Amino acid sequence: MHKIHYLDNRMPVALYPMGEAKTVSIGFFIPAGTIHEAGYPSGISHVIEHMLFKGTQHYSAYDIAIAMDHIGGELNAYTSKECTGILARVLPEDLAVPINLVEEMLFRSRFEKEDLIKEKAVILEEILSYEDSPEDISYDGLSKVIYKGSPLVHPILGTRESLEKIDEKVLRDYFNRFYDPGAMVISVAGKIDAGRVLALLNSTFGTNKVRRRHYLPAVKRVPFQGGKFLKTRNFEQTHLDIALWGPEEEHRLYYAASILNNILGGTISSRLFQRIREEKGLVYSIHSQINAYESAGSLMISYSLNKSQVEKATHLILKELVRLRDQGITPEEFHHSKKHLVGNMLLETETPEDFMSLMAKDLLYRRPVPSVEKILSRIEATRFEEVGQVVDLLFSHPVAFGAVGQIVPSEFEALYEKLSNTLEEKHV
Repeated sequence: MHKIHYLDNRMPVALYPMGEAKTVSIGFFIPAGTIHEAGYPSGISHVIEHMLFKGTQHYSAYDIAIAMDHIGGELNAYTSKECTGILARVLPEDLAVPINLVEEMLFRSRFEKEDLIKEKAVILEEILSYEDSPEDISYDGLSKVIYKGSPLVHPILGTRESLEKIDEKVLRDYFNRFYDPGAMVISVAGKIDAGRVLALLNSTFGTNKVRRRHYLPAVKRVPFQGGKFLKTRNFEQTHLDIALWGPEEEHRLYYAASILNNILGGTISSRLFQRIREEKGLVYSIHSQINAYESAGSLMISYSLNKSQVEKATHLILKELVRLRDQGITPEEFHHSKKHLVGNMLLETETPEDFMSLMAKDLLYRRPVPSVEKILSRIEATRFEEVGQVVDLLFSHPVAFGAVGQIVPSEFEALYEKLSNTLEEKHV
């Protein structure tokens, strides 16, 4: 059973001892993501994530790398729309190493001008790589449509133009504003001794003075908006996304929507995968997924294929959506999808790193961290009728359509009109 503790400076720590685990996973999370960048150049959260590894008062970048390599551990980081996370996985006896390193990184990073110049060049290469990915271009382009008017529209990497605006001054200003121990949280799972872990954290993280108490602004719901996004590029395959309304993370129908997603396109036995790929052989990849944030969500169908098959595949997907709208799902599909969701949850919480990440998001937003049993009970309590409510919500909102690749604009427009008119006609 997990337990929430507080360091001497009131920084929250979630601990989850796992008796049969051989390793420990620890994560350090900061509410500094794309949605916090108002007034700053887009992508600054991601730049700071990179710069944390470039050296501190007591460790060079090489020192950080070699310290983890010498113990066979892993140290990585990511930036998302809503937060930045630094993750480590080590043997239990080596836990002090990442704790000491990350504490230095988060509170005594140097942010030297020369390092920033070099790292911006690295990030530029990352942006160029992104620009060669039709999936990423389509997702970010469609996000600007469906989340219009909210910070969720901004790309995590930023742009070439916004990257140029980031210097040491603006970097430190953003860092000092958001990287405060009063806002950070720590999550630990695996083979741990709670007393030892808390002692290690108190002697490092717990000694840092809180400048301001944790504050997260009230979540402002972002209404789902329909529309279109097209970028013609000479890619070998064309990538398309159909976006429908989806639940935010704390929506009462979140698990009902997850059950529906499995049935529609979330698994290899799903309607879309079986119909479009297995039966018709029109695509290499097709799937649906729920993108859930604190303030908004979407259910997105993504598929990549040869340009000659775009119209046929899209019309078949439309038929499946109409069937879902008009006929719903069967009790048998509901039963199997719920069982899949339960099994998947158990698999995801079997390893320390997965459960550590699971605890972190609720802790970051100062919500009660549910046990695995509580999550499973919520899934099991989901009723067949609630999936029907999700179906109604999907089709009571406008559709959004995105495409990147070799597609004629007039053909794209015709497909968008067909999708919009057909899916929305029942609710006019």
